[in-house]
This record gives sequence, C-alpha cells and structure tokens, in this order.
Amino acid sequence: MFPSIIKDQAAEDIQEAYEYLESKEKDLGEKLLKRIEEYLEIIESNPYIFKEGYKKVRQIRVKPFQYILRYKIYKGFVGVIQLYHGRQHPNKRVYK
Repeated sequence: MFPSIIKDQAAEDIQEAYEYLESKEKDLGEKLLKRIEEYLEIIESNPYIFKEGYKKVRQIRVKPFQYILRYKIYKGFVGVIQLYHGRQHPNKRVYK
C-alpha cells in the first residue's frame, strides 16, 4: 500500500473545482471530493493500475465528473500532482 500525498498545486486545483461546483449546485462539490477520496483509495492500494504516460504521469477521469486526476509514483508514496477539467486546454500540464 502506498500512502498518497496531495501536492500544493493539486490541493489548489481541488479547492477551485470544489468551489466552482458548489456555486453551481449545493453539495455537488462534496460529491466530487467523495469521488476523489474513492479514487485515492484505489490508487493507494494499486498505483500501477492506470497507464503510465509522459514523464511517468498517470491519470484517471473522476467519473461522473469531467475532471482528470494526475499522479506520479514516487519511492514509497503516490503524489497527486494535478486535477483539471477535461475541457480545459490539453496543454495544461504539470509534471513535477
């Protein structure tokens, strides 16, 4: 099992998405957070389940939302590096 660490950029992204969804519909942001937690549990138990991409970044779509969660596997932990909306420009990438 790999513990997960949410990097500062990802924490900001999650907060921004939460606030945006809450402004659209009450408790929608809470539903996003719950789904992210569920995916983090999957990633922590088997971080290799999702395909490795450019610069060893892996990603998963947070369903039913159109947000994409990006993470990297480091020595002994999983680092969540970004959350972005799937309709954002595809060049919005963070590879730290």
